[in-house]
Amino acid sequence: MNKSVLTRVRKTNFKKSILNLIYVLLLNFPLVLLLYSMLTDDIEVSMVFLTIFFGIFAILADIVFYKTIKLVIYPEKSDIFKKYGNVDKIQKIIDEINTTKIYEDKNLIISENYICDRNDIEKIVKCSDILGIYKEIHKVNYIIDCYKIIIIDKYGQETSYAYKPSDDQLCNQLLHLLSFKCKNAKLGYTQDVLNYVKNNKISLPKKR
Repeated sequence: MNKSVLTRVRKTNFKKSILNLIYVLLLNFPLVLLLYSMLTDDIEVSMVFLTIFFGIFAILADIVFYKTIKLVIYPEKSDIFKKYGNVDKIQKIIDEINTTKIYEDKNLIISENYICDRNDIEKIVKCSDILGIYKEIHKVNYIIDCYKIIIIDKYGQETSYAYKPSDDQLCNQLLHLLSFKCKNAKLGYTQDVLNYVKNNKISLPKKR
């Protein structure tokens, strides 16, 4: 068994779990305070709504945190292995990506058959599995903050790559390259593309 692949997956999920832990603390702490206030003081309608609000998001944060911790302990249960096989097969894919790459920037690598995140091994996507590709313009106070290249695979999973506002031309070139490499993908964020993705999406295999 190739331990290096599992180690990389475990490290990625450990980083995610730390970030998720912050959200857990931020949401659960005020929830505990609200519950304590309701038990010790007169109950007000506004306090009930606040408790419900924080409770819903706290539960969601707790679930996400549990899932990432589970993947730290059992990295072999990550989606990447359900998609493309065991650790040895993933290592072969990584080797293929490194030897056949045709494009590379700070975010991703594009090879003959795969797209791979530079830092997150779990974001390997087979080009033929991609159904949708589009560029998102992210704005803050009506000012472009960044561009995002987003790909959607046949399992309905999205992967995004953020670029600076000055990289607009680079993003357009990247879109052109991706549309050329991903023969099964439709380009753009339209209802037609969304329907295409929905109609061709399949369930993630439980195990390969």
